[in-house]
Amino acid sequence: MEKNINKSQKERQNLSAHLQSAREEERSLIAGELHDTVGQALAMLKMDLFMLEKYLPQDQKKYFEKIQSMNVLLDHTIQAIRRIYSELRPT
Repeated sequence: MEKNINKSQKERQNLSAHLQSAREEERSLIAGELHDTVGQALAMLKMDLFMLEKYLPQDQKKYFEKIQSMNVLLDHTIQAIRRIYSELRPT
């Protein structure tokens, strides 16, 4: 009976370790996808906004203001993605 209890505890520990490993692997994959796809897309948008602002005629004040507000939103989104990415990565 004691052998069965020990065996059962060992199996439970192995299963727990396996589940933890699977969770960490999944989190790592999600973090990688966020970094590689969403992060890259946001970086490209940031560069596009920079170019748009650079080549926009100076008399287009309302568009400059819109670009600036878009840049602020984009910066906040990039920070949020970085935070989520960091939290997802296994320690």
